[in-house]
Amino acid sequence: MAEDAELTENLTGTERAAILMMLLGEDEAAAVLQNLTPREVQHLGTAMYSVTGVDQTTVNAVLDEFLETIKKQTGLGLGAGKYIENVLTKALGDDKAQSVLGRITPASSESQID
Repeated sequence: MAEDAELTENLTGTERAAILMMLLGEDEAAAVLQNLTPREVQHLGTAMYSVTGVDQTTVNAVLDEFLETIKKQTGLGLGAGKYIENVLTKALGDDKAQSVLGRITPASSESQID
């Protein structure tokens, strides 16, 4: 982990994001770019060109760093319900999110007892 930090310490956040984007398929990367502002697309696109010569060890270090970060923030496992609620609320607004949650939330364990 300390070695990963040394390999990535000279990379900006945008360069790290560019490396991760280059690991995605074209369709997935395009979907990400569609959610950015034109200025963000320009910055990220420039960074994507600048990291094309990065060695595999650095790419692996960026990926490891990313995985460690998302392990701390992921909605998988404990707290998944709250994570899903927050994501839907941010995406759809409170009313629509509550409507969707009412349809997709699994029944409580109490109602599943025979």
